[in-house]
Amino acid sequence: MLLVTRPRIPIRCQWLRNLHRHKVPGRVIPGTSAIQSHSFSQLQTFYPDDHEFFRYTSGRWLRNEEHERSIRYMRFDVNELCKIASNSCGAEKCVGMKKVDESGYNRVFLLHFDNGREAVARIPFPNLGPPHLLTASEVATLDFVRNAMSIPAPKVLAWNSRAESTPVGTEFIILEREDLVGYPHTTKIFADESMENEMTRKFAIGPHMSAVLWREERDRIDVDRGPWNTSSEYVTGLVRYQQGWLQHFPKPRRLDDPTYRSAVDNDPKNHIEVLEQCLKVMPHLTPINYSWPAIWHPDLRGENIFVTKDAPHTISGIINWKFAGIGPFFLQMKVPEAFDYNGSRVELPAWDDDTGKVKLPDDFESLPDSEKKLVKKEQFEACVHRVFKDATKKHNPSMHALLFHRDFSLMTGMFRCALDSWSWGLAELHMYLLVLSENWENIAVDDGDCPLRYSDEENMRIFSEFRRGHVYHRSGSILCERIGCDDYGRVRDEDYDTARALIKQLKPGWIPEDRGGPYLFETEHES
Repeated sequence: MLLVTRPRIPIRCQWLRNLHRHKVPGRVIPGTSAIQSHSFSQLQTFYPDDHEFFRYTSGRWLRNEEHERSIRYMRFDVNELCKIASNSCGAEKCVGMKKVDESGYNRVFLLHFDNGREAVARIPFPNLGPPHLLTASEVATLDFVRNAMSIPAPKVLAWNSRAESTPVGTEFIILEREDLVGYPHTTKIFADESMENEMTRKFAIGPHMSAVLWREERDRIDVDRGPWNTSSEYVTGLVRYQQGWLQHFPKPRRLDDPTYRSAVDNDPKNHIEVLEQCLKVMPHLTPINYSWPAIWHPDLRGENIFVTKDAPHTISGIINWKFAGIGPFFLQMKVPEAFDYNGSRVELPAWDDDTGKVKLPDDFESLPDSEKKLVKKEQFEACVHRVFKDATKKHNPSMHALLFHRDFSLMTGMFRCALDSWSWGLAELHMYLLVLSENWENIAVDDGDCPLRYSDEENMRIFSEFRRGHVYHRSGSILCERIGCDDYGRVRDEDYDTARALIKQLKPGWIPEDRGGPYLFETEHES
């Protein structure tokens, strides 16, 4: 975190690297993110506990609804927030306020003042981690990327990171509202050694603020969260943290739980052991030439990117820097979600093919009109991904060389699975380790021997579990698409009853042995 101080790889390896191309994307449900239809509300003397400003109103969940709503409920003093915001904008009073978004980690409001100015107020959801550190780190990051790196981030007008010290009653950040237009794509940022100047000296590096280190009860673990001096310390520190959490908090899953995978996977001790194997191989995989410290936006979706209204269009704002952190370049870097393609209806050209085009499937003309629309949409998304790749090669060859390296997903995928193995499961992590062991001479950056050995029996078991997990993931994504929900089981309010009926209707056709696991949804309303 930032603080202000005053030879050829076997086909199986190829399949694992390209697995992301065959995943069915989770749907983004219109009407469950931005709340553009709401008008400004006049301020009131009193706000009841069930006022829309405090609760989630952007959709419903088909599972765990009560829990999902509870973690998004946040009461605060609306009038005190408006008073502070008015002062920060040189206004006498706030004349209107509306909720505009609650899809991420914050509830976002647009405030209108009597002098014609507008501002954006962000209230973080609870249970994301230590609120003081998260808020202070985000404010410092916004200041750093805006003023030290010349990245177009919003200007912070006012903020408070300690709920007990403000009459608002919660942490908040008030941002300058610029004349921005949403844009579905973005760019990358990175630290530069030449930035050592008076501006950068007011910042200090604190503990790592990645969401995986702080969510739920993870903030109660007494472990080293950094900062670390080397990429090796960084990798070891994060994996040791995960082992510390596994020793105390995981709750074994029931057999009928959709997240239950196997008896081996359900035992935290097995996770700790596999993470120890990861620590043995990671020093042999670190690409020294790509280990410099880098800061990277943690959530580069289209919703967080803005461009100017008028041509020539340029990026004018990148928002939502919560959980941004500094880490080795090769682990920070990834294809921004706004540019990524995870569809299945069109095929991307090979990564080493610089001339291939994104083509429509051969049977396109025979498809129903509704399916044609989806195919065309995915073709556009695949073209965007291709343009990103070409632009990266031209303007950022270091990033391109690593990002589109044949082994990049093997190097980084194992690390990311290791950081949350209890959620991801051991099957994919085991598969990464198996593939690495079988291709060690082609992947390791040194001459050391591979510390891992697998018997034929273990080999078959790992491959079988990985295959089952892939089938289950794909089946679940297809099911969510048919029901009309996103990967979290969220739908629009008006679609809830229809989705519930579909859940009941589709369950008889779900054969667990064929689908890789149990049905994803309850057939009755959850209490």
